[in-house]
Amino acid sequence: ESEKQKPLYTLGEKIVTTSTSEDKRTLTCSGAISATVGDTKASKDVNFTVQRASDGKISVSVAPFQF
Repeated sequence: ESEKQKPLYTLGEKIVTTSTSEDKRTLTCSGAISATVGDTKASKDVNFTVQRASDGKISVSVAPFQF
């Protein structure tokens, strides 16, 4: 039995902010994410939102995508 390899996910170094809410609590961004398993690598541009709640907690949501 061969040992299963876990995927390695990386976010690209270049992230672009495409919009900012008026209260500056929400950013809409785009960037590239890569997944590598063994010798196989796939990359995809993704759009995501970063939001800071009034209590200071930060949440990140990624628009649905498929490699």
